[in-house]
Amino acid sequence: MTAVGKVDGTALFPLLPAGSPNVAGLRLAFVFTRNLGSFAPSAPVLRQAGSESPETVVLDLQLA
Repeated sequence: MTAVGKVDGTALFPLLPAGSPNVAGLRLAFVFTRNLGSFAPSAPVLRQAGSESPETVVLDLQLA
């Protein structure tokens, strides 16, 4: 699978290769990093209830 997304991370468009088997569902897993540290030192440090730990989100999609 290939995915095209917006640079700011607010949209994602998954593309299945031509000739791929029929897929009934799709699971997408994302990790939201609140503190980018040395990767992007000018980025703000975000917190939820005082925590800077990464948040994992899983989306299960039915493609019927």
